Amino acid sequence: METIIVPCTRQKIWDTHPNAGPTQARDAYVGSPFRRWRAFAEDCGSPWFILSTKYGFTRPEWPISNYSVPISEAESDSAFLATLRSQAHELGFDTCEALRVLDWERFLRLVQLALGTGRTSVVLHKILY
Repeated sequence: METIIVPCTRQKIWDTHPNAGPTQARDAYVGSPFRRWRAFAEDCGSPWFILSTKYGFTRPEWPISNYSVPISEAESDSAFLATLRSQAHELGFDTCEALRVLDWERFLRLVQLALGTGRTSVVLHKILY
């Protein structure tokens, strides 16, 4: 079975509700692209995770707090990349049949860096939004 990886987005609930407090990751990202990706992931019936530039691989129901970490910063942060590698192993991504990363090539690259070379197929899946 494949696993879906949904990129985080800059638009978050705290932009319009600054006092929202910790929020489940699935509800924290409010931009149009994320809403489309979430719907796709939920409709697939496959396990899905959000790739956050602060928290790494995040289950949709996990609470997160407001943050602003550009992908350029995440890509160049060796500690963050080490965390991604550790999370990928802990979550069993390195033994998945396939990981489907939605839409953004830069997030595809982060997933590839987290997995290294192995048997898991990592593919980019474009969605119109």
